[in-house]
Amino acid sequence: MSKIIFSKIIELEQCQVLVTKDYDDEEGKPQLVISTHIDGGVPTIKMGFSDTDKRDDAFNQYNETSAQSFYERMKLFFE
Repeated sequence: MSKIIFSKIIELEQCQVLVTKDYDDEEGKPQLVISTHIDGGVPTIKMGFSDTDKRDDAFNQYNETSAQSFYERMKLFFE
């Protein structure tokens, strides 16, 4: 039996970014949930996909560069 990976933490110099495979029950679609901590807040985005294969591909491709970009964009809301 293979190990099921449903989340990962990407370590950045400034913070950690949590990426989690999830399912949106209202929309009936798989999604990724991406979050971090900035100045006491927890900015989070949810990205919906048409099927689990596309969501899993996005999860597998999400890397340190993606996490850094997410952090920089979210940081703008806290300035």
